[in-house]
Amino acid sequence: MKKILTVVFIGILSMVLIACGGNSSGGEGNGEETIVLKAGTNLPSNHMMMEFIMNPLMERIEEETDGRVKFEVYDSESLVRAGEELEALNSGTIDIAIPMYDVYDVSRFPFSEVALLPTLDSNINVNTKAMEIFTTNEEPLANGETFKETVYGKEGLIAWPFATGNSYTIGSVGEPIESLSDLTSMQIRVPSNIHEIFANKLGASPVNISINETFDAFNRGTLDGGFTIVSDWESYGFDEVFTYAVDGINAGVWPSTIAMKEERFNSLPEDIQEIMEKAISEVPYSTEAIEDTDALEGKILESFYDNDGIYQDVNDLPSEVTDRIDEAVAATWTTWIDNVSKKDDLTLEVALRWRDAILEAGGELPDEVKELKLD
Repeated sequence: MKKILTVVFIGILSMVLIACGGNSSGGEGNGEETIVLKAGTNLPSNHMMMEFIMNPLMERIEEETDGRVKFEVYDSESLVRAGEELEALNSGTIDIAIPMYDVYDVSRFPFSEVALLPTLDSNINVNTKAMEIFTTNEEPLANGETFKETVYGKEGLIAWPFATGNSYTIGSVGEPIESLSDLTSMQIRVPSNIHEIFANKLGASPVNISINETFDAFNRGTLDGGFTIVSDWESYGFDEVFTYAVDGINAGVWPSTIAMKEERFNSLPEDIQEIMEKAISEVPYSTEAIEDTDALEGKILESFYDNDGIYQDVNDLPSEVTDRIDEAVAATWTTWIDNVSKKDDLTLEVALRWRDAILEAGGELPDEVKELKLD
């Protein structure tokens, strides 16, 4: 009798273990282990890049891998601060940066900010297309490596740079610009080295502070304005304080980079690698992402107008101001090239590739920039 009970017990136990075993791996019932990727970002959850690019991207990857990949998202700098993504990737604190702000780490990523060079004319379609042309160019630079290999390979990264957005302009908490002295007297928050150069060339005073501190600086009156992207206004509260902005100052497009350590990416099954590569190369450049971003900007501007905000066309500014802006665009290119060339002799070649991508995409640049050539 005891033997029979033992056999029955073992049989029941086996069935229970089999029943549980089908899902113990967490693999949506397919018997495969679920791969959880910790995704870190400084962006708040309501930021347009999260809503229009990162969330759709992660959802697509999860769906196309049948749930074999799951993203564990840590937003608003809850796990990694802006500019510290490489350290977080190296330490394994995160598996993927969404995005990595290599423009905050130019000592290790010297060419990552090239897309922030100003233009005479651009828009969201030009910016997006130019970045796609630029980053998918597989022609080796003078060092025998592609742009992505040159910038990211030495750090052991698999990286997907992109830029989906309109150009930076100047937003202000003050009165409209009616003279050159109005422009040159401004204290302007700058988000990058290139914007600092541009502000100096305009004759304004650049101020380097975190974007998360900028709203308070506007309220305290310690800042007059800042280089901003209209689609960012809501995320940081600028729509509540700005009274004036200039339409047509094309102060570059913000480049972002989705990044993983090469070792971590290569540890994934090959089919998952292919799914991720395809999704990341398509979603940021999709029609949906462009249209959603542009529509958000339109909505923000509509509210801005309702609150008596003034969005002045750059061509309506006094000629002394527009002349200074045009001169500053060209001077910013040459100064940035000279500055970075002191550290890396590939600088001019990279800048010329970005110039050609902008022109191919339909943007406009000063003649001085168009005439730049490799020695």
